[in-house]
Amino acid sequence: MSYAFCSLLTLLVAGLTQLSYSMSNAGKSVVFMLGAIGLRFFFSLLFIITYIFLAKPTNARFILPFFVLYALYSGVETYFMAKKR
Repeated sequence: MSYAFCSLLTLLVAGLTQLSYSMSNAGKSVVFMLGAIGLRFFFSLLFIITYIFLAKPTNARFILPFFVLYALYSGVETYFMAKKR
């Protein structure tokens, strides 16, 4: 479930990033990309809170795989955003 969520969210952010590349103003482009990353973080927190309320896990170890995937996807996303166009 975490893998599918991270994949969909990364596709959303990649689409928004691609849209920001077409902007003529570089300042607006950077703000747009940072907003997309903030949006991904917000949706990730929302996903975790929803999972806690629906699944009612007994210990906190359930969150480790999610954060590992989140870190990996963030690293890949940052790498590709920093690449030259």
